[in-house]
Amino acid sequence: MATSETATRKGYVGMEVTKRPPFVVLAIDDLMDECGVLQGQPGYANEDVRPGDKLLRVDGTSVEATTVKHLHELLGGSLHTLVNLAFSRAGGDEYHVRVRRHGLHEHELRKASPKALASPQVSTSPAHATGAAAQNEAAEIGRQQARVRELEMQKTDLEDKLGRSAAEARAAKQECTDVRAQLEALRSAAAGKAQLAPVSSFLSSQSNVLDDLEGKAQNLGINLQRFHVLLRANQLRLSDMAKAQEQLRMDLAKSQNERELLKQDCSSLERDLEVISPCQCTDICCGAARRSLATPTGSRP
Repeated sequence: MATSETATRKGYVGMEVTKRPPFVVLAIDDLMDECGVLQGQPGYANEDVRPGDKLLRVDGTSVEATTVKHLHELLGGSLHTLVNLAFSRAGGDEYHVRVRRHGLHEHELRKASPKALASPQVSTSPAHATGAAAQNEAAEIGRQQARVRELEMQKTDLEDKLGRSAAEARAAKQECTDVRAQLEALRSAAAGKAQLAPVSSFLSSQSNVLDDLEGKAQNLGINLQRFHVLLRANQLRLSDMAKAQEQLRMDLAKSQNERELLKQDCSSLERDLEVISPCQCTDICCGAARRSLATPTGSRP
């Protein structure tokens, strides 16, 4: 179980570098050689890594143009595994070191219990019980520190993006500074010339023209907003008019249908009048009845 737990834990090399390439060493925290001896202690097998040295390769992979996130992935690995680092020093040749990945502050635990981290073998002795407790405590610390490292990597990525944005801002500011300097130089060069006054007057007039244009643009914006309001009101009116026109069309169609029905009724009445035979009676009432039937309804006196 100790071996599998060690394999799942993440180890670190114990040095700090810059956040952007080229990655230069800033500080050495607890760099260990392959035997677990810290740099600066007796028996350290590697050449001392110094602040200012440039990191070139990690296990043969060049890191001179990579991102800081990829660098952390290359440097990090399983606990107590070995990694080969290549450095270069100003005024010197390239040199290599072979270091051990370890947990944070592991050297302090080694001082408290040297046998706790020396071997992953399981023992049943009382000394091993103390070492197992130290290992469990170190594992918990390692997990917490791994989470801290992940958050630090995220923070580093954000800081990297912020750094790029800040660099762009600095470049833009520098460009503005250069333009301002050129303008000041032009003003200084033209200070003793008689043409400076007309140029200044022209610039002032152009500034006034720009102010007038800005005022007109604001007025145009206000008028445009009013036009949009009127346009919306007209659109609503047109919609109402279209609805009213549609209603008129429906009423007209209804009137036409009623007119057609009236025509059909009149035609039916005319046919009925033609069918009725003329009466030969000379009686006054019959004649009045015939005249009443022969006279259309709309023309009766």
